[in-house]
Amino acid sequence: MTNQPALSLDNLSEAESKSLLAVGLTNESKYGLTHREKVALVGVIAGMTNLEIANAMFVAMDTAKNYVSTLRRKMGEDFPDRKALRRR
Repeated sequence: MTNQPALSLDNLSEAESKSLLAVGLTNESKYGLTHREKVALVGVIAGMTNLEIANAMFVAMDTAKNYVSTLRRKMGEDFPDRKALRRR
């Protein structure tokens, strides 16, 4: 297992920042996301799997799955397509 840095909203790459802006994610998000949901979204945008998100956030895999499911529900059609992100 590799040592992945913890996910953070503070250390985003330029591409991740642009992706967050593309889905309208700002401090006053129209989706009403919690801080932890926003952090999980960074992982989704980075093309991470649920297991990778869980490891980076230091939470159980089921917790990461719940975050991703909640993001899908809250964001609807604006939720990033993970398969498309992985092809980049």
